[in-house]
Amino acid sequence: MPRWRTKWDGNVYIQYLPEEVEQVKQTSMIDFLNSEYGFTFENKGSAYICKEHDSLVVMPDQRSWYWNSRKSHGRNVIDWLENIEGYDYQSSLQKLIGTPDEPPRQSGYKKAPQLDGIRPAPETKDFVLPPKAEGQMKRVFAYLINERKLDPFVVSELVKEKMIYEEAKYHNCVFVGYDESGTARFAESKITNTYIAALKNENGKKKFHPINIAGSDKAYSFNVSADRERYPAGNNVLYIFEAPVDLMSHMTFSLMTEKRKAESENRMPDNRCIRSVNRLSLSGKSDKALSAYLSRNSNITMLMFALDNDDAGNGESEMLMEKYRELGYVCKRIKPRFGKDYNECLQIVKCKTEVQNSRPQITTRTENAIPIMPNSGYGRR
Repeated sequence: MPRWRTKWDGNVYIQYLPEEVEQVKQTSMIDFLNSEYGFTFENKGSAYICKEHDSLVVMPDQRSWYWNSRKSHGRNVIDWLENIEGYDYQSSLQKLIGTPDEPPRQSGYKKAPQLDGIRPAPETKDFVLPPKAEGQMKRVFAYLINERKLDPFVVSELVKEKMIYEEAKYHNCVFVGYDESGTARFAESKITNTYIAALKNENGKKKFHPINIAGSDKAYSFNVSADRERYPAGNNVLYIFEAPVDLMSHMTFSLMTEKRKAESENRMPDNRCIRSVNRLSLSGKSDKALSAYLSRNSNITMLMFALDNDDAGNGESEMLMEKYRELGYVCKRIKPRFGKDYNECLQIVKCKTEVQNSRPQITTRTENAIPIMPNSGYGRR
């Protein structure tokens, strides 16, 4: 059963056991969609096709699904609530499992069947990076630097390393993850059109979210390694974020700190400080990318969880920290000073700085000034 837990700062959250979450992930999408929306499905052999929306497809395992017209997909019912309904992770679990004060809810849905023998393979696509835009990637640079307030050096360095580029069709920003041989295995696409990105559904949640390119292997999610020779102390530390932009925001904060320090010491800043530690984006909250990264990097001993500072991010951080502490890692939780994530914090800090720098300097004006006689007796009786 889920239980109430209190953190060191006094805030209360609901902790769900891993087996409870795993049981929810086994929910039949056929039964869930029928119960919640009245959707009916026809078995086409290789998949279940929704009669009301023929672009909505549930795979033979009855857990994974695709909704092609909405360019959305998921592996289970939790992904549906997050991607289609706009729930956050914690709210999804509350809907499906319940709270400590009420009976479990997942018992109302059937469990997806276990397929025996040879099961039809879900339709998959080979991983292919979207074509790159011709030219200077103006939209990506404008979006990351002007809108997201990332440092131009951070953006330029990752562009040079082919970890970021602008795709040709929609001019979205693509974040790329590579395997040990330098082969691209993962890509996440982020909308650069701020008007479209800001659209919300009737629940007040964002309508469009970053998407993983078809065929992406999340085991190689977007990450930036430490410069082990220059910064050996950071070789065993891994900072963990939900999204690439938060990861790059943390790099920007490192560079801002170094620039202030260099100015006070009257020297040039060391821009390579952005590689002082290892950083990983989970591309969500699942720890698949984290588990795979740790299996490839035995040097990591300390995990710094920098997930979003909201109910979902805090709850997931607590669960992951408990899990990886049991595996022998030193785990710490870090939060941005302002806002719910590191990019929101960066935008707040940068905007405050810009406002302060734009204020006119107050100077003493002497021309045409009216002299004040010290002993004029003004106001005396």
